[in-house]
Amino acid sequence: MYEGAFTHKTTRKRYYDSYSPDQNVRFSQWPLVQKARWLEENHDASVGLLDWLVTRTVTSDNGVIPLVKNKNGTPHIELNQCLKIEFNKWLATCEVTGEFSGFQIFNRAARTYYRDGEIFLRFIEGYDFDHESDTPLSLELIETECCPIDFDDVDNRVIQGVKKSPFGKPLGYYFYANHPSETWQRDYYFVPASEVLHLKLTRRIRQTRGVSIFHPVIKRIMDTDDYEMFERTAAKMAAALMGQIRRDKEMPVSTGQEYNPEEDTRDFFFEPGMFFDNLLPGEIVEIVNPNGRPNSGLQAFVNHNFKMISVGVGATEAAVTRNYDGSYSSERMKAIDAHMITHPRARDAARLVEKIYKRWIKVVILYGQIKIPKDVDLSSITNAIYSAPVVQNIDPTKDIGWKVMAIDNKLMSRTEVIRSENRDPEQTMMQIVADREFDKKYELDQQILGNSGKPPADTEQDTSSQQGIRKAA
Repeated sequence: MYEGAFTHKTTRKRYYDSYSPDQNVRFSQWPLVQKARWLEENHDASVGLLDWLVTRTVTSDNGVIPLVKNKNGTPHIELNQCLKIEFNKWLATCEVTGEFSGFQIFNRAARTYYRDGEIFLRFIEGYDFDHESDTPLSLELIETECCPIDFDDVDNRVIQGVKKSPFGKPLGYYFYANHPSETWQRDYYFVPASEVLHLKLTRRIRQTRGVSIFHPVIKRIMDTDDYEMFERTAAKMAAALMGQIRRDKEMPVSTGQEYNPEEDTRDFFFEPGMFFDNLLPGEIVEIVNPNGRPNSGLQAFVNHNFKMISVGVGATEAAVTRNYDGSYSSERMKAIDAHMITHPRARDAARLVEKIYKRWIKVVILYGQIKIPKDVDLSSITNAIYSAPVVQNIDPTKDIGWKVMAIDNKLMSRTEVIRSENRDPEQTMMQIVADREFDKKYELDQQILGNSGKPPADTEQDTSSQQGIRKAA
């Protein structure tokens, strides 16, 4: 028998359940969303953690490199350039309100995905809508509460606002016509699944709705926040010299009147060398000064909690503490570990971009906004590379050095290395060519440092490179 399956006298009682994935989410999703949003609004470490997760998920650009091919199998350079330019132009004004660009859409979608556990993106296509761009296609961002989680229809296989097939495939989504907190009316409208992208954070198979990434660590975050607040209060008490007046109730007041604390309006102003000359008989002044503050064990305790919080949400301790102390090997291992954890989520974000790009391709071809040359292989029309954030360089000399060795030994191509850095190889090559032409025009020599990475021994000698620089100036 597995002893872990049974409780013992020394085991704390825990609550186990046999609910289905959807039953668990039904009772827990909205409270988790509310707490996660409170953390984003009021807890500094949670804000930093969300920022870190988003930057490890969304690239600074859209990360799309078209790879349309000719019928002979070679890349169609002209069409690929045209598609990239037109797609970036559409992304700049693709949101229905016109407030967000493509990068801002992906950034906010990723943030909502982590915080709330899911995000909906709806395609609006056709000329019956006032689009911000010339292309008759726009994107609408929809938050989780706009899809009613309490809307079920067993006869029509509607579960938590999602209509499904007998095998659980989403066929459509029901959304509120208005935000549920802004009106008492609960009018629904149905959108086919082909018009909606549903990005959700799930833990179990066939889970219809997502849950916040904070769900396993909310209690620890709240406890840590309370503990820090109490420690800050104690430290302020220690820093602000406080005193209290204690009076012996057995000693009478000399004035013969009864003492009434509510009528006592005396003020005591502390200053160096002061005397308390307005005390009543029987009163003494005591200094209240909490000992041991600030607490020397505060940082170690809080850092331990932050480490456990980062593990629970799939981040690194540095994502919360911003502490980067350590050797190159340890920092490199942290970066690789963070990349391995966040890479699957980054690929989910890249898959979202892929679906948007393929939908855009179909629309611009359908409405004749881009003409496809006759020499194009139509089966490759939607081919593209969708990049994700890469491992950050800790020591550029070491991190880039092995790539140079791989190129020299024919183990990697330059194109492969450039793509691994989330850059466009074609644009990089064109910039290199332009740099070489500029150097040749102004007689600049880029090899001033030489292969050793050290300046020439005779730095006072007027080299041809220095002459070229002065000539260019």
